Amino acid sequence: MSEIIKPRILRFEIEEEDAGKTIKEYLMRKVGFSSKQLSRFKYRKDGILLNGEKRYVNVPMQAEDV
Repeated sequence: MSEIIKPRILRFEIEEEDAGKTIKEYLMRKVGFSSKQLSRFKYRKDGILLNGEKRYVNVPMQAEDV
């Protein structure tokens, strides 16, 4: 029997204390992703988005970004 695997979607709303951090800093330090995991995510079609748009992981974030 084959299973259909649904993609996981993680959504984070950036708080004031994390404003100014890059996407990479946030995902590695606050969420706990490894650099290898980030590499895998960023090359997927909708891997890492900031406010619905694909972005580089060195982009700084603002409070209330998603």
